Amino acid sequence: MDLERYGEAIPESKKVRDLLAGIKDGNVLVDKLAVQASPLFLNDFTLTTNFLATELDTGTKRSIRNISQVETRGGYQGRGQGRGRGQGRGQFQGRG
Repeated sequence: MDLERYGEAIPESKKVRDLLAGIKDGNVLVDKLAVQASPLFLNDFTLTTNFLATELDTGTKRSIRNISQVETRGGYQGRGQGRGRGQGRGQFQGRG
């Protein structure tokens, strides 16, 4: 970076902005928004990277699911219990 070349420190906020700009994965959008909404994260690159690393690790574990069996209860086979009270079959029941 040009700032480093001339011996100037790079502000934490610029590091965070550059980091967020480089993240293109849509699955991380919520985490990016959380960082952008927090002045604490925006001004601390190390805190931000630790937060994102933790969220990415947790998110990866949450997104892997294995559904081995699905059961329904009762005789309705998951289709509900009819039309509800007072609604006839195919008849319009408007106001008088």
